Amino acid sequence: MSFFIPLKNALEVEKSTIGQKALAFATVEQNINIPFSMVITTNVFDEFVHYNQLELEIDWYCKAPTVKEKLNSFERLTTAIKNAQFPYHVVDSLQECYELVSLDTNNLHKLSAHSDSKGLMMLSRSVNYDDSTNMTPSTMFTRETFKQFLETVKKIYIGSFVPSANLGSNPKIAVIITRVPDLQATVETECVFSENSLYVKSYNGFPDFFNVVEKDQFLLAIDFLKIKKSSIETQKRVIVFDSKENTNTIKEFSQGNTSQCVSDNIVLETGRLTKKIGNETKASIVKAKFFINKDQITCIDVDLKYDLTKPTQVTKIVEEPVYVEEPKENLDFTAPIVEEEKISLTDDHVFNPEKIKHFMEVVDETEVQNLIKSLISFMEKYKTREFAQIVPILTRSLEDPEKNSLIQTLELCKEIIRKFKDAQEE
Repeated sequence: MSFFIPLKNALEVEKSTIGQKALAFATVEQNINIPFSMVITTNVFDEFVHYNQLELEIDWYCKAPTVKEKLNSFERLTTAIKNAQFPYHVVDSLQECYELVSLDTNNLHKLSAHSDSKGLMMLSRSVNYDDSTNMTPSTMFTRETFKQFLETVKKIYIGSFVPSANLGSNPKIAVIITRVPDLQATVETECVFSENSLYVKSYNGFPDFFNVVEKDQFLLAIDFLKIKKSSIETQKRVIVFDSKENTNTIKEFSQGNTSQCVSDNIVLETGRLTKKIGNETKASIVKAKFFINKDQITCIDVDLKYDLTKPTQVTKIVEEPVYVEEPKENLDFTAPIVEEEKISLTDDHVFNPEKIKHFMEVVDETEVQNLIKSLISFMEKYKTREFAQIVPILTRSLEDPEKNSLIQTLELCKEIIRKFKDAQEE
């Protein structure tokens, strides 16, 4: 039984033991520069669950019939995982994995708070279900002791059970461990082949998982890889790794100015690499993150989505040189602020999951954000002590909304309405 494998060997093992993200990352590794990485297989999670007798708690969580019961079960499961221990025979393997990934101590981070620790590692969960949730970060960083490394692995496990995830009845969780290279800036890309568009965001510092850092933003045309529109922002905040706290933290960015974070050539090259990933994997949507150090580009994260209802639209790779379109049209990525919509307690159609699914597909981003603001306002206004712990969790999930988090929010709103009506009748 294998407890960890090098990422370069991930394509040779059963997919269920490494998860979808590791499979995608391993595919990318064949042709694109990525850091040295290992995969802690799902066998470790299975041994961890069995050793600590967590099967029943996980089963209760997966089968919880209501949002309230699922959230309560999540709290219990979180406590159980935090207090659990890895079996001794697994710890030996994880120790070896930890040492292999942290061997490189020469490329310590310029943005880190301290530079006298082991090499920085990035841990990402790799699962075989829809992982589109932002309630907890799917990626974490650690540098300090092996004990803290194990605690970070457990945090990754906990993050996989957030209520908005489409978790199956028999969850399998693998963890990707990546040696973090030196970096100055992060570039995030998203290629949507059906729209013939490439979106690129760049900013100084570590990845911004909670969308708090000001970013330069670009819209690229896929066919000829040229910058169609751009928006350059003054960066006032930056994400750094604090070795003392062994976590990422937000700091003021004293070098903030209106100059572009990375060059046009890096914007175009990261766009080209993202398009290449899509062409090679036949994915309909590709999301990627790159670390930039001077002119060196390293891919550190990939997410692939496939349209199963129709053939994927894959654009033929254009080998001609890329170029920058001049002048660039300024692109305003900020939606106008619209007065908050009021939700009536009798507005039952607003809380229909099928309607909200359709709503998300046909309306623009501004309307979705207005609905979300209204839902949050409603929950905060009418919540009781019974829902006091649930509302913050759902509010956080709506920072990066997707269908499941919205449906769960709507279900809670319906329950609040029922409680409100019952109280009125009494």
